[in-house]
Amino acid sequence: MALEREPCGGRRQSQQPKPQEAKPQEAKLHEGRGGQPKRLETKLDGVSIGLIQSACSTLQEETGLEISTWPALCEAADQLRVLIGLSQPAFNEAIKRQGRYLAAACIAVVTEKALRDPEQISSPGGYFRAMIDRAADGKLHLNKSLHGLVAG
Repeated sequence: MALEREPCGGRRQSQQPKPQEAKPQEAKLHEGRGGQPKRLETKLDGVSIGLIQSACSTLQEETGLEISTWPALCEAADQLRVLIGLSQPAFNEAIKRQGRYLAAACIAVVTEKALRDPEQISSPGGYFRAMIDRAADGKLHLNKSLHGLVAG
């Protein structure tokens, strides 16, 4: 595990998202050997800060923000929230529902897409809320979105 995978609030020694931050539906479980539950994936699996940094190059160039660590992404999230017109209560609700790390990564994706093509997303705040809803339903594939931004 690389240090750049450490999410926001990095007081833990572990480089994975804090399990207590994850909602039960974030981890998909199935039975492993002996009937023991086995964790398959979380919503941040496959998402490193390096991937976010690569995918959000326009965001960094346009805003002057450097997203090189998870704490830097979390700090930038509030500025990005204002940039896309998302209210503080809506952002706080997203954090409450899905955790600070996922909310910060989603807001970076929405901001990047909105900056690249303002016509693509008519309501960035609504797009962000839809991402959070998809995460709650287990239908958000953030790593695929980020890889798409890198390739695009």
